[in-house]
Amino acid sequence: MKEGRKSQISHTLGRQSLEKVHCALKEILVAVTEICKRHQIQYYLVEGTLLGAVRHNGFIPWDDDVDIAMDADNMKVFQRYAKEELPGFMYMDAAYSNERRWAWVPDQTRIYRNDIEIIDISGIKTHVWIDIMQLVYLPRGRYTQKKWCFQLKYYKAMTRISAPHIIGTHYWKNRTLMRRITIALVKGAHPEKFISFEKRMEKLERFLSHYPRTENGYVMIYPSAYWGKEIVPFAWYGDGKEGVFEGLKVSLPVKSSEILKQIYGDYMKLPSLDKRRGSHVFRLIETEEQ
Repeated sequence: MKEGRKSQISHTLGRQSLEKVHCALKEILVAVTEICKRHQIQYYLVEGTLLGAVRHNGFIPWDDDVDIAMDADNMKVFQRYAKEELPGFMYMDAAYSNERRWAWVPDQTRIYRNDIEIIDISGIKTHVWIDIMQLVYLPRGRYTQKKWCFQLKYYKAMTRISAPHIIGTHYWKNRTLMRRITIALVKGAHPEKFISFEKRMEKLERFLSHYPRTENGYVMIYPSAYWGKEIVPFAWYGDGKEGVFEGLKVSLPVKSSEILKQIYGDYMKLPSLDKRRGSHVFRLIETEEQ
């Protein structure tokens, strides 16, 4: 979660509801980390969740999501065991597997709780979830990395174009006129009739897994809210180190401070009051609509 990023819809989640969302998110995180520990699956807390662990020993008080990351090999192992070992009230929407649905984020894995419904910031009724993003290995060299990022944006765009229904209302907010016109033209052309979503996803997944892990190589998180800011030496993640998140023992990058400083700058400084808001959950249906 990009700290301080404004919600597409005015954030109305009350304190009591936010606490319930935090409780639900933690229970999902407990289930995920237990599977990872049991089967020696390497993962890391990342982005806003890592910031919360370091600065608050848990959730950023106004945050409403959890982000973790693992590389493609660990992701596939996790998915294999998660199918059997997730509690019955949780389900997986997964990249690299047949469980992947045509969600607006088809290129990452999400773990949902089917007993807690929310309205997300795009106005869609769904369930509380945590994101499992991919730690992607990059080529060495600044120029090669920039070229790789450009190619990644192309593959991501083609995936979205091949399934225009995932370009929902959340894509229209805060966009330039040219981008809104482009989106309208794309959706009106019905590209899904001649561009295969499944094939585009296969190409994207192969591209993300192209470079192998090397101890002196570089990595970034995908999908990333920060792009170039998240390109760091793999050694900064390494084999992970133990940290604490809401009393739960978790795995953090070895050099968490260096990663947070590169992304946020003075990450221990709190943002201004007007930027202290979540960016995923608009309403918890259970407490605020019913």
